[in-house]
Amino acid sequence: MYQTESLIILLSLQNIAATVIVYFGSLTFYRLFLHPLAQFPGPKLAAFTRYYEAYYNVVQNGQYTFKIAGMHKKCGPIIRISPYELHVIDPALFEKLYRQDGRWHKYSWALDGFSAGGAIICTADHDTHKARRLPLNAFFSKVQVSNKQDLIRRNVQKLCDLISQCTRTGQIVNLGTATNAFTRDVPTEFILGKSYNSLDKEDFDARMTNVFQGSGHIWRITKHITWFSPTVKSIPIDWVMKVADDGTKAFFRYLKETTHDTKELLAAIASSDSNDKSPRTIVHEILDSNLPAMDKNFERVFDDVATVTGAGFETTASVLRLIIFHVFNNPEILKRLREEFSSASISPSDLVEVKTLEQLPYLTSILMEGMRLSPAIASRSARISLDWNVHATTRNLESPGARTLRNRGVQFAQGDWEDMDVLRISMSGCQKLFLCLHPKLDDLNYERRQAEKIVRVAKEVGIKQVVASTSLGVSMLGTGIHITPNSFMAKHLAGKKGVEQAVIDASFEHWTFLRPAFFMANFLKPKVHRYLELRDKAMTAEGKFALIDHVDIAKVATAAFQDPEKFHGCAFGLASELLTIPEILDRLGEVIQRPLKAIFMTEEEITKQKDSNVFANSQIAMR
Repeated sequence: MYQTESLIILLSLQNIAATVIVYFGSLTFYRLFLHPLAQFPGPKLAAFTRYYEAYYNVVQNGQYTFKIAGMHKKCGPIIRISPYELHVIDPALFEKLYRQDGRWHKYSWALDGFSAGGAIICTADHDTHKARRLPLNAFFSKVQVSNKQDLIRRNVQKLCDLISQCTRTGQIVNLGTATNAFTRDVPTEFILGKSYNSLDKEDFDARMTNVFQGSGHIWRITKHITWFSPTVKSIPIDWVMKVADDGTKAFFRYLKETTHDTKELLAAIASSDSNDKSPRTIVHEILDSNLPAMDKNFERVFDDVATVTGAGFETTASVLRLIIFHVFNNPEILKRLREEFSSASISPSDLVEVKTLEQLPYLTSILMEGMRLSPAIASRSARISLDWNVHATTRNLESPGARTLRNRGVQFAQGDWEDMDVLRISMSGCQKLFLCLHPKLDDLNYERRQAEKIVRVAKEVGIKQVVASTSLGVSMLGTGIHITPNSFMAKHLAGKKGVEQAVIDASFEHWTFLRPAFFMANFLKPKVHRYLELRDKAMTAEGKFALIDHVDIAKVATAAFQDPEKFHGCAFGLASELLTIPEILDRLGEVIQRPLKAIFMTEEEITKQKDSNVFANSQIAMR
């Protein structure tokens, strides 16, 4: 008994090992030779796994950027840097890849490290990003910044006074830390209406500066170990502050304060009247916008508060540090700048308007050069090109399928096909429609009626081409193949034919019909459960069964969309393979490592259940 159990365990382990080997072997082969990016040069290990990048960014602490530069020197201007990404260094392509027009998704994987999924900067979808950014456009406009000149002057004066005080006492000033304190106080007061007074703290709160400058490794770890940041965020802040070092405590204290202040702002805005005279913040702009309610909850609003304020900290400080160094390290630059101020009759004690400073060409050139030379971000800015904008509907935006498709660039309208307004919204802006309707077994005219509604809306919104997927059985109509009148199959095929007729009657510029065979996926979960009650088939051992891989349907549909004229007016019967039932069972048996066998009915048995089994007619016809 013991030996038998040991043998079973051993065999199970062998099966697991074999499965793992086959899986990774197949994955390796696909990514290296069959993947759409396989044609591009680059390290084979990078093409196979992201852990190649993880090694350089996590173990080697952010060195993948420099590794990519080395790859370009070896392999050329366009290289493959991961299983899913290309990297381009050709300046001639910059305007194409980073142009303002068109629609571009961000790469969601590249944003995971921020752990602020609701923030504008972390919104991958083009349209969602645009909608979330819109309420803040006016807030960060040039006019609004000009209106806050007093805020900026007050903090500049405070910084200058502190430097003067240190000069009188002979104290050394760390200008890097001082500028960081300045660029924390100004953005927080501008964005949240409250300064956290970093300039007033001892050594300009250098601990916070060190945390922000040294946080890159956390971002890199989180990108590759996705559970890391959510785990850290789930730990109560008070617990962290009890065991953390001084710098981490300072950061979490700031995080706790901004969390509290954001909640207070949300509550105050919700309870205030329209005559409220309190300073406008980005929280006001978000809550007063037309964004949906789900975009106005605390979690998403705070994600914006944290990332928008944070975006102005180290980035702005690095520009100021660079400019200050070069101006005071180069006497000629300092001399010319002072001469320009003098010629414009500007003295240190003057309250100068921004519009006056904008008229000074040398000052402007210094600022522009400082921004050009500033390190900015040290990681790549990945974009997903949307040559085609794919729209769809879904009842549940958070379903696994919807989330997967959304990450691939699909834009969803929430609702179903019974709601014509939802369809109208979903199709708006599109020129092509892929139409595939699922039958209702208790209402075989449903597809035809639904198709008529959908094509009517499609015409309203300007759809020019329709590719409709119906059924291979439609090809049998009018060929002399006998299908029992008024049977389920006759009604089913009439409904499918009605879908095609609805498309023809709508007079689109181009239309194509795809008539696929039985889906291979119907043999697998979850679809196989729909057919459990239909196990009895009218097929024979010799009869060939037409099967289609749904990916093949997509390939033909894509070809039709790419060349509408060539495919116009055509109807294609689609099948990937013709197999007998025993051949199908042999293949399925190989996968599950268990023999499968069919027991075929006699002709007499088939005849008896022909009218009760909804698929019997078509199976008899397929012989």
